[in-house]
Amino acid sequence: MTPSEDGGGDLVRVGAVAPAVVNLPLWVAADAGLLADAGVRITETLCGTTDATTAALIDGEIDVALGTPEGALAAPETLTILAALANRPPLSLVAQPGITSIPGLRGADIGTSSLQEGTVHLVQAMLAAHGLHYPGDYRFALAGAHPQRWAALQDGSIQAALQLVPFDYLAEDAGFSMLGRAEDYVPWFAFSAVCVRADWAQANHRLVEAFRGALLAAAARIHADPDAAAEVAARHARISPAHARRAVLRLVQNGAMPSDLALHPEAVRRTLAAMASRPAG
Repeated sequence: MTPSEDGGGDLVRVGAVAPAVVNLPLWVAADAGLLADAGVRITETLCGTTDATTAALIDGEIDVALGTPEGALAAPETLTILAALANRPPLSLVAQPGITSIPGLRGADIGTSSLQEGTVHLVQAMLAAHGLHYPGDYRFALAGAHPQRWAALQDGSIQAALQLVPFDYLAEDAGFSMLGRAEDYVPWFAFSAVCVRADWAQANHRLVEAFRGALLAAAARIHADPDAAAEVAARHARISPAHARRAVLRLVQNGAMPSDLALHPEAVRRTLAAMASRPAG
């Protein structure tokens, strides 16, 4: 539940894949009263996977989606990107302790939330740099979003997965292998964004602008005071303050989360290229 669910204002139904730190502008906007000041109240639904989040938006079950922007990039006449949450992929490839290098993933089951969107592209790019190609050299396992992938790593049902900050730090602390950061292989990638249906945005122009304005004000606060933002992240993502601070600093210091929430052209270009080269299956 979020603070802005109570009280007056126009309702916006928000859907997200998981309580991920890249959702921080929404959390800050809610906790600081920026949404309420803009005349907006929200409900938040966790959809569990990138595919389910995009589908919920298209089907009208939610008004706003926080997740991968690939659906909007593929069909801009249907979906519109309001704001960028991550122009760089703040993830690391985590593997079982006995796997110490990416070539060691040959034949492995690698967890992902989708075979079409998000981390699946990044995994393929990272492994291809080491001569491993899908589907011949490894398999994908639909293991859910990063909290579910962390559980799957712990129970041994997958051998590796990309883990969103700070779950990569959690895994490292627990003795799992860190095989590389996604941003070192793919520096720019439209990993997470705020998307809406084009027809809904047109019919609710004032509401959309109010919602976006609150997110922009929240982003400015995050960049101005990362420590205060980390306190918000720790509460909403249910992570330790230390891990939350590391996560927020990683987002703001390397340009992953832009202060103006603008999509970076190179992030869009790289994502479109990944979508165009997506192998079948």
